Amino acid sequence: MQLHIMPYNVNRFTHNAEAKLIFTEASDLNWVAGYTDFKPLYDDACDVGLALFNPRTNSTTYWYFVAEVAEHGGLTHWILQPTIESCREHPGVQCYTMHILND
Repeated sequence: MQLHIMPYNVNRFTHNAEAKLIFTEASDLNWVAGYTDFKPLYDDACDVGLALFNPRTNSTTYWYFVAEVAEHGGLTHWILQPTIESCREHPGVQCYTMHILND
């Protein structure tokens, strides 16, 4: 069963419709160095991620952690994808990717 976690407001993210990408800097989520706020998404699985609340549509989508990207030995960003349940309930997010930049 999917867990209900405290969502971030989607207004903290930048939306690039052409690239089907939403992104933000970790500091805009109030993350501190060495700490992410990924939470367990399900009560019976090890998937972690976060939730986004869209006040315009009054809806919440859930995003699971896919990968960390590092260049020249330093972490540049985290990549997340929408969960299957979120894609089913909100088809508009199906092809989107989320990047959280490690600033």
